[in-house]
Amino acid sequence: MDEMALAAELPQADATSLVDRALIEARVRSMYRDVARERNVELHFAIGRELALRLGYPRELINAVPSDAVASFAGVGYHLDLAALSPGDHVLDLGSGSGMDVFAAACQVGPGGRVVGVDITDDQLAKAQRLRIRDGFEQVEFVEATIDDLPFEDGTFDAVISNGVINLSPVKHRVFAEAARLLKPNGTLAIADIVSGRAIKERTRRNVELWAACVAGAIPRRSYLDALAVAGFDVTHVRTNDYNFISERTVEASAALAVAQEHGLRSDDPVVLRDAWHILLHLRPAPVVARVSTGLPYPEGPDPQDLVRELAVASHAARAGAAVVPPADDLDPGPHERDGHIVTFWRYVEPHEPADAAEAGRALRLIHEALVDCDVDLPEMTRPRDMEAMLSLLPDRADTDALRKAASPARGFDGQPLHGDAHLGNCLGSPSGPLWHDFETACRGPREYDLAALVMRDRIHGDNPRSQVALRAYGEHDAALLDKLVPVYASWVTASMLVALPRRPELRSVVETRLAWLRRRVGTA
Repeated sequence: MDEMALAAELPQADATSLVDRALIEARVRSMYRDVARERNVELHFAIGRELALRLGYPRELINAVPSDAVASFAGVGYHLDLAALSPGDHVLDLGSGSGMDVFAAACQVGPGGRVVGVDITDDQLAKAQRLRIRDGFEQVEFVEATIDDLPFEDGTFDAVISNGVINLSPVKHRVFAEAARLLKPNGTLAIADIVSGRAIKERTRRNVELWAACVAGAIPRRSYLDALAVAGFDVTHVRTNDYNFISERTVEASAALAVAQEHGLRSDDPVVLRDAWHILLHLRPAPVVARVSTGLPYPEGPDPQDLVRELAVASHAARAGAAVVPPADDLDPGPHERDGHIVTFWRYVEPHEPADAAEAGRALRLIHEALVDCDVDLPEMTRPRDMEAMLSLLPDRADTDALRKAASPARGFDGQPLHGDAHLGNCLGSPSGPLWHDFETACRGPREYDLAALVMRDRIHGDNPRSQVALRAYGEHDAALLDKLVPVYASWVTASMLVALPRRPELRSVVETRLAWLRRRVGTA
């Protein structure tokens, strides 16, 4: 039986045999403390007023709710119209957070009604309680409790509501049973939640980080509806909400956290440092950065094996004493494979002023000397297989002709292992001096190919004089060969950007400038 067939056989509404609920609750508390505090960290989901408007909350209702509660709103759909609340109703909100839906419901039931919010996150409850007192919502109450074991009498509420929370529970059957117990006869249950299109693989469902990320706890829609029916609910309305995660890299980030945890390193405050070709995740408070391969299919995304080669090349350079960001020594740096993604771990470098350009140039020469005897199997410069695969995705023949013509001189060159993308943006400043990193496009070729990467931006845009300082400090090189290889390198990086344009439209002006420069250099005949 294949993985997907096995996944369909797993328990859905009751996942206690697959995952430790205490660990899930601890991770959820940590994540939603950041939401309550409106901390400037990169979450994988949107929060706040714009999200509420996009999901369909009426503007006048949002305006009637305390703005601080709106700022911490993290729901996944508008469901209060389904609840059809009336003045005087008693309402229970499961997983109330900072109180946005509670306060919205209170506006609808009026001073003669009652709305109770339950949550497990201390910061969320404290914020909601403060807003309740400050803004005089006397009909509102907040209680600390889990949503599957609630401290209320049977038949207490006219409506039970919940927004984006039940997917986090591994005991959904008990949540629905509690909701049924607490509703009055003919009461209403109105839920906005995350479900999956099909059963999720077992190894994903056992991943605590993916539960907290609202991924592993999602069950198929049919299983969700069946669990509601078992609890005694007659489902009358089902609709799809306009909701998307901010980042398509949630699974990749969570994979890194899971691998780190398996190797004895827990991160209570991870933060995304970069989300581009691959994802970089600082596993705070540990001085470790995880690099995870993208989930995009090749060649729309990079070859995951790039990270395997990167680790091998950078490790070789680090052992030789070259100035590179070294692999992590807090845990096995990898490479690790998880859910189809490659994960590697690196030492975290504190933000520092930009690297001294002359020192960076000298450090690049030492890297080249350290890599002379590196025996890692690497592609040729411009990585011909990747280049052709990317060009096959581009519809504009004039663009592909210019890029292919610019890349053609790369054929037939001998050389040594290289960084592959050696511009100054890939050299960090640190208290100990410059540290080169991002060896993910390491390749073989003459050293002048790396020098072409170093100076390309200044040759095309004329706005990077630091690269000329670095080139002079690098020392002896073949200037004529360097000049020949600038369009070769430019063809590779421009093709990569063209493929990425649909998801990174901010690159368009840069791509157009570089294409125009390449056409002038090589023509398009």
